[in-house]
Amino acid sequence: MAEAEIKTAAERLQVIDQAIEEIMIAGQSYKLGSRQLTRADIKQLRAMRTDIQNEMAAENSAGVFAKTFVAEFDGR
Repeated sequence: MAEAEIKTAAERLQVIDQAIEEIMIAGQSYKLGSRQLTRADIKQLRAMRTDIQNEMAAENSAGVFAKTFVAEFDGR
């Protein structure tokens, strides 16, 4: 999935989870002949995942004052 295609928090979370899984299965880096591949830092990916999960929780939460109403009393 190209970065320009990633629009929602759920899509970003899916991409990050996939990257973490690849690191866990195949390792942080590998070398094949004279070429070397180093994947993204797993600590940064986990921090990004936490941020996105918090963002998603905030979007799904109605907030502290969701069921709060304002009443005016005129002193009668």
